[in-house]
Amino acid sequence: MRGDIGISTLIIFIVIVLIATVAAIVLLNAANSLKNQAQITQQESQAKFARRLEILSIYGFVDKNANSPTYNRIKYLRITARVPSGGEYVDLTNTVLEFSTGNVIKTATFIDAGDADNNTPGDPCEKTDQRVWEIITTGVWIELGKSDAYYRFNNGDYYTVAWVLCNGETDDTMVFPGQLINIYYAPPDGLLPEEQVRIALIVNKGGKTEVEFTVPDVFRGSVVKLYPP
Repeated sequence: MRGDIGISTLIIFIVIVLIATVAAIVLLNAANSLKNQAQITQQESQAKFARRLEILSIYGFVDKNANSPTYNRIKYLRITARVPSGGEYVDLTNTVLEFSTGNVIKTATFIDAGDADNNTPGDPCEKTDQRVWEIITTGVWIELGKSDAYYRFNNGDYYTVAWVLCNGETDDTMVFPGQLINIYYAPPDGLLPEEQVRIALIVNKGGKTEVEFTVPDVFRGSVVKLYPP
């Protein structure tokens, strides 16, 4: 009798051990699966974060031409941007600029406005901001190297880029870590004082950078700092 009880107890103990072992294996497999999924999600998130443009500053340029329909409004924006440290290159042809106010939402795509400073065409390392700055501040924004750039740039559906710092790359549609660019965009109808604006740079298969600012109520001078406040 005692032997039967002992065998029964042993069998029950073995069954409990087997059940616990199976449960432990199931839990271990589930934990490994969750860990692998978390790693994949983290890698995807890091890759998405790495391929993006970071907005450093935004300046507005006031139209001082009394005969212009945008007189005494901000006619052009200069957005200084870069690829964050440790990030991946960004192809401007796969990047859009999203502009929105209370009344307007526009999506602008990149257009190579040509050789902005009369240096070697197609070599962004020789492009500087000097002539672009002069053209904007004097209110005489013309071709920028292409006969159709004036119309295309000013209809609000395109933006163009001038390189400020270049690390030796020669592809003028790519922005690499270590490079600094100025993005130029003409908001439709200009910007009035106290308008609320949102600017986003969206990289295809990459990240999105978004900033918001309010246009000052008074323009002191022809160049207005908009972001950061």
